[in-house]
Amino acid sequence: QLIAGFYGTDGNPWRWTSRQFAVVLLPPKGAEKLGARLQVMLYIPEAEMRTLGPMTLSVDIGEYSLASKTFCKPGSWQYERDVPSALIPSAQQVLPVVFRFDRALAPRQADGRELGAVVSEISLKSSSLQ
Repeated sequence: QLIAGFYGTDGNPWRWTSRQFAVVLLPPKGAEKLGARLQVMLYIPEAEMRTLGPMTLSVDIGEYSLASKTFCKPGSWQYERDVPSALIPSAQQVLPVVFRFDRALAPRQADGRELGAVVSEISLKSSSLQ
């Protein structure tokens, strides 16, 4: 399901992302009629927030953009947005989702990775809206 912009887990249950990262998700049953809810669990370390300031996450599904969210404080966060049924593919087809932060930590000589945020979960769940 991870397509681009993710780094290895290094034995952890989470992964760092780069500024831009992408996944494909299998929609829940009935989502092509009712829509779905995209959920992302992420963490922004204090040192990163101190260096970069507020970070805005934008999300695109094809040509459609979900509402962005700006994170102004370090810590654990959840990004949640409804995905309209018109964007959900027919049964058994995956939904490509591209995420993009407006800023990220530049690669350092010792590390070499561009760091966006730490992501522990990305899911597409049945929508509560009917």
